[in-house]
Amino acid sequence: MARRLIRCGKIAGYAQLLKDPLILYYIAFPLGLLTLMVVFLNRKQIRSLFWFGMIWGSLLTTLLIFIFDDVLNLVKYQHAGPFTIFGLPLLFDLAWTPAIIMFVHFLPDKEMKYAFYTYIVLFCLLNASNDEIFHQVGLLKYIHWSPIIRFLISLPYFYWVAIHYLNLRSKGVFAETRESA
Repeated sequence: MARRLIRCGKIAGYAQLLKDPLILYYIAFPLGLLTLMVVFLNRKQIRSLFWFGMIWGSLLTTLLIFIFDDVLNLVKYQHAGPFTIFGLPLLFDLAWTPAIIMFVHFLPDKEMKYAFYTYIVLFCLLNASNDEIFHQVGLLKYIHWSPIIRFLISLPYFYWVAIHYLNLRSKGVFAETRESA
């Protein structure tokens, strides 16, 4: 009897997830980024860059989303359902780890200034476009926000990520990554 109730509870939980199909974006987006990371990088590169991606990606993004969502009330994530912790979209925050890992993996050297700065600007445009798509789908509600603000915030963010990564790489912190490439 208890097993049947547990099984029915699981089915009810899955039915709840399927009631709001927007919840599936919170699963698909991080899985898509994780898949891209696994396809383009090998295990040594992922292992070498993981902590960097966690700090600059998930940790810092969680802090920024908390500030922009809860403190300043500029945006609001919606339809996150069971994937929120303290009102923050946990899986979206975690998705920033593979995003940052891929960002630094493909980052051109700073000596090629045109490629370096173009790459950062293009990544910021991709970030702002992603923001607008989430808004149009209904996952992100703009209160006092726009993709232009996201773009302008992303410029120094990705620049600092790139500079910090290149600085650490020049000190040999990511030696495994260089050998594997």
